[in-house]
Amino acid sequence: NNSEFSGFQLGTSTAGSGAANAGIFGNNVSNVLIRQSIINSSGGDGVLLTNTGGTINFQGDVINQAGANASINAFRATGTVGTINYTSDPPLKTLGVVTAGTINNTGGTAVRVDNTLANGLVNFDGSTINDSIGSGIQLFLTAN
Repeated sequence: NNSEFSGFQLGTSTAGSGAANAGIFGNNVSNVLIRQSIINSSGGDGVLLTNTGGTINFQGDVINQAGANASINAFRATGTVGTINYTSDPPLKTLGVVTAGTINNTGGTAVRVDNTLANGLVNFDGSTINDSIGSGIQLFLTAN
């Protein structure tokens, strides 16, 4: 809670070189900033957020090829009661450089949002989602 992580890279473009499970996992966290980080080739979801509150900001982050399994998500938010933003990096825009939040997905689902509670918001404004053979974006009222 109330934390910032920035400038790290997990894994490489080689399959299986990233985290064995989720590249980034947050459960019951709030008020977090993850900025200018790259999550490559995780064995599980690239990002998995459950039961978050407050504001979670991703600014200028990149998720590449999370898991090859159809049940894997590049980005998944479930049980959100706060706000999650996956966007470009605004401070760098002022310097003339735009670092977009990007998801590159070739399997599973690029973005999955489920079981979001009243007033929960998941925002991908200013981001880029490339999904060549996966399931694109999935929105569910409840987890299944």
